[in-house]
Amino acid sequence: MAVKPKTDSPPEKSAPAGMRSLIRKTNEEEYHRLLFVYGEQGAGKTHLLGTAVDAGKKILVLDGDLEGRETLEDLPIDAVAMDSMDTFAEFMDFLIREGYKDYDVIAIDTLSSLQITIMEDLESTGQGQDVWRRADIARNLVVGKLRELRKRPVMLIVTAHEQRKFRKAAGTSDPILDQVLPKLFPSVWEGVNTITSAVGRLTKGESEEVKSILDFRRRPVFMAKDRTGKLPRTLENPTIGAVLEAFNG
Repeated sequence: MAVKPKTDSPPEKSAPAGMRSLIRKTNEEEYHRLLFVYGEQGAGKTHLLGTAVDAGKKILVLDGDLEGRETLEDLPIDAVAMDSMDTFAEFMDFLIREGYKDYDVIAIDTLSSLQITIMEDLESTGQGQDVWRRADIARNLVVGKLRELRKRPVMLIVTAHEQRKFRKAAGTSDPILDQVLPKLFPSVWEGVNTITSAVGRLTKGESEEVKSILDFRRRPVFMAKDRTGKLPRTLENPTIGAVLEAFNG
């Protein structure tokens, strides 16, 4: 019985006309880390940003929390007040073009406060018919600028306050903690969440040895995640240096 000779593999099909420009090779477009940290007031979010200096990293903080600047003013780091929507948009454009070159880390502290500033400016100028439409505009602005800045060789950190949502247990009026989430409008949170590398919840520690804990484990009631798979489940007394070491490890 004659053996049928092996034939060459069929040629690879070409992309449909006009579609080849859409194909991107691996690592053709690099995106850098974006860490999202949220927690209750006083948990140490701004202090965490200050630890970048101890790691020898130059950090710039876009200060959205205009009414709580005491901690930031005590830290030896560069900061600029985000006192309007236009200031935020224009300064982000500057960072995207060339301003990022002076820094290893750029942070927004806090997005909870900055979103309110943006939405109040939108209301005062008649943009957006209702609060939800203004939240959508704020999301598109913030996420659009962060997505572009992620293409630059700089680590990004965004902080937010946390909010707690309760539900009533069946057969009783006692509230049960249902969710702990970043204190952001749903559309703003959903948008930022899509471009984060990791989401950590910062809480106060319970001893002098452990003053704070950054948790990357998702629990039943609070949001946390690590898309990189490189971070530990928790970091006690977290520092930017420890986070960067884990990301780069």
